[in-house]
Order: sequence, then structure tokens, then C-alpha cells
Amino acid sequence: MSKIHIAAVSYINTFPFIYGIEKSGYLTGKYKLHIENPSKCAQYLIENKVDIGLVPVAIMNELPYKDIVSSYCIGAIGEVKSVVLLSNSNLNDIKKIFLDYQSRTSVMLVKILAKFFWDIDVLWENTKTGFENDKLKESEGAIIIGDRVFGQLNKFKYRYDLALEWKKFTGLPFIFAAWIANKPLPENFKNLFNKSLAYGINHIPDAIKTYATKKYAIDLEDYLYENIDYNLNTDKIQGMNKFLEYLDLINKE
Repeated sequence: MSKIHIAAVSYINTFPFIYGIEKSGYLTGKYKLHIENPSKCAQYLIENKVDIGLVPVAIMNELPYKDIVSSYCIGAIGEVKSVVLLSNSNLNDIKKIFLDYQSRTSVMLVKILAKFFWDIDVLWENTKTGFENDKLKESEGAIIIGDRVFGQLNKFKYRYDLALEWKKFTGLPFIFAAWIANKPLPENFKNLFNKSLAYGINHIPDAIKTYATKKYAIDLEDYLYENIDYNLNTDKIQGMNKFLEYLDLINKE
């Protein structure tokens, strides 16, 4: 069998997954790993440049074939900390929101929350690399995701955690990314892949020691244990399906 190409997200919350893939030994010689931001992972999977991707669930309807190949995901049952709307104004005074170019799911999530939960009407602005360092006007907000969030939190008066807002809105947890294949894969490989991810989840401190090569503005163990919830259970599937329902409504407008 030729090597399976795997796209994984280049964020702290993926450290356990990458550790399991690279260090568990279950997949030795069976894979090639590509580490990119969420949007790039999605692009690779859509363009068939990889076979499996840890991708935003918002792209599922763009895949002719899709198979969730793991019982693990990047999810949250409450505050996630790393997917936020930051602003110096409260929600009702925000007139424009800058959208993080690295994420599709978070962009669509904030649009769903704005329309169906917060009941605010704003202008949406696409962004490019480095936008998170730009100074916002009083009536502006920005969606920022991933590791870049942690250096920005103290710069703004208001922080709206999108996973927590989703929980308030629906009562359900949220899945930001799932492991999805764009073609049928051997069952044996999928079993070994799942075992490798489980190994990483069970060795979070080792994953941090291996991949955290610089200092971060948060306690990494606390973040990975308390804010990220990796188990893809029934409640998260329900939350994902609810998100996809709202996504269809937004896309039909």
C-alpha cells in the first residue's frame, strides 16, 4: 500500500494528535504528514492532495466523498479560549467584523451566531496574514483563532468565546475540526490511525514537551485538558449536525 497523506493543523491543540501519529509506532512507514493552518488543510483535502485531513467541519458539504475516520476531533464543551471575537465594543455596538483567513468553520460560526443568536447586523471583512496585529476602531471586532489568540487577549475590552456562545445558543458542544477522508481507506489503516491518536491523547504532557519549542502566554496543559475536548461523542455529532443545518440556511441567503 502506498503511503497515506495526512494533513494536520499547525496549532497547539493538535500537538497530541501529531505526537501520536509520529511517536506511537502504529503508523511507521505508512504515512506522510503535512502540517498547515485549517484553511490549507481543507484546501488540500478538497483538491485531493491528501487522503485524510483534520479539517473544519464547514467543508463537509464540499466533498463528493467524506468519511469521518476517527473517534477524535478538535472540540469544546464550553469555553475553548482559542476561537474568539475580540473588540473594544460590546456586541450591539460592533459595526464591522474582520474574519480570520485561517478558518472556515469559525467564520461561518460567527455569522450564524450574529444572525440567529446575537441578532446583530454587521459588515464582514476578509483578512490576510498579520491582520491580528492591526489596530481596530472602536466599532470593529475581529475573529482570531488558534495560537495567535493568546497574545491578543489583554489588548481588548471584550472577548466573546465562540464555543461558549454556541453552547449558550444551542446547549450543545461544538466541533471545530474532524478527521475526514476523501476516499475509502483500508479498515486496518483506520484502526491503526485511531490507535495512534488515542496514544497521543493519553500522552499530552509528552506531546507538549516535544512540540512546545517556545513560551506561550497560557498554561498548555490546562488548555489541552480543560478547554479542548477530543472525544467525538454523540453530543458533539449532534452539535455538528445542528451547525451544518444553520450553515445551509446561511448559504441559501
